[in-house]
Amino acid sequence: MTQTVLKFGWKWSLDELNSYADKNKAIELNTFEGGKTTGNGYVLQHGVYYGQTVDGKRHGIGMVYCTSNNGSNQWLFECQWQNGAPSNEGRYIQTWNNGWNKWEGTMDGAYTLTGNGSYIDYSGNKYEGGWKQGNYHGQGNYCNSGGNTYEGDWESGYKQGKGKYITSSGQIYEGDWVKHEFSGQGRLTQPDGSYCEGEWKDWKQIGWHNQYTTDGVYSNRVDLSPKK
Repeated sequence: MTQTVLKFGWKWSLDELNSYADKNKAIELNTFEGGKTTGNGYVLQHGVYYGQTVDGKRHGIGMVYCTSNNGSNQWLFECQWQNGAPSNEGRYIQTWNNGWNKWEGTMDGAYTLTGNGSYIDYSGNKYEGGWKQGNYHGQGNYCNSGGNTYEGDWESGYKQGKGKYITSSGQIYEGDWVKHEFSGQGRLTQPDGSYCEGEWKDWKQIGWHNQYTTDGVYSNRVDLSPKK
């Protein structure tokens, strides 16, 4: 965790946190009683909280350090709190062995993102866009460590709806998606600019597809239905 925090810096320094102390919200070091995240379902174990409180509850700006999975995963939550639960703007980091994940954005009361936010991990996978209970949801842009990108609709963590996918080799798919797969109407463009349009199912072309040259001129119509 130390190396990851040094990499990104603190969201709020201790001096900044201490400056938020006032007569209505004391700055305290308290025990964190644990919790459970939605989406990935991690069980957060007991830890410590440092930040603003009201009547002994986490309320205002503060940070929680805790573990999960019998201590193999470490978590740091730096966020706004309301009546003991995360609320509004925040950031949280998960580390294990040599790996890490970082989320930042609008948090919900279940220690995950709901609204808008971003994600990045140690491999270089990145996402920015809408979230719902810790899952990609709504409009969002994703880029994996291999350089493949997706821009479009998401639902409960899946590419679902309309989207544009660009591979690192230059192929482009634009069209319908169902649970991470090309399914529905779509266009596949090759690196040279030629393309075909038609129906897809489970990543595969089915039925009749129209083919076009690099200049966008219709050239052929082929039946790509599965052979019987």
